[in-house]
Amino acid sequence: MAIQAAGCASPYMIDRGRDAADVVVLSVGCGLGGRIRVGPVHAGLIGSIGSLGLRGGRFGCSEVDDGEMDFTVISGEQFRPFGRRRGKDYNAQGRIPFIVSDVETEWAGFNPYFTQIEVQAGLLLVPRLGLNPGELLDFLLGWTTLDIFGDDVGFESLEERMIREIREDQRTRKQESKRGQTTKSNQPSEAIP
Repeated sequence: MAIQAAGCASPYMIDRGRDAADVVVLSVGCGLGGRIRVGPVHAGLIGSIGSLGLRGGRFGCSEVDDGEMDFTVISGEQFRPFGRRRGKDYNAQGRIPFIVSDVETEWAGFNPYFTQIEVQAGLLLVPRLGLNPGELLDFLLGWTTLDIFGDDVGFESLEERMIREIREDQRTRKQESKRGQTTKSNQPSEAIP
């Protein structure tokens, strides 16, 4: 591990920096209202779009369709950061008062959405402040090379995994097709009367 940590620009140290950035949310969107969220539990009245700042472990803008509507009884929130996603994107829907009941993500592992604590409030500009205890644990365990959220560079990105799986599937189908042709060519042909 000492060898891994030797270079400041090593993948190991880059991952530690990204994990540290995942712990805190300091961003601003455009909208009106306020809300508080502790994991999937939420309360508030807000309409907000966009995000600029530190969120999802990255500093910058989110994609255009990022935003939330929360009326406490029903809610919807979507976050899609630009660049390599690292499992921080989600589409959350709440159809039960105060509870997000459906979270969709392209990430196979446990989504850090469930450990996020956030507060938002504003008129036109809506600041978002947050802390994620799950990401803090991921950061601390990361120093031992454990990655509970699977978001380190050493792991395949979703896009890389999907491409690999598609290629493996294509190879398997091609091999099965060749085996099928070989089996047919090895069978004696029936005599035509």
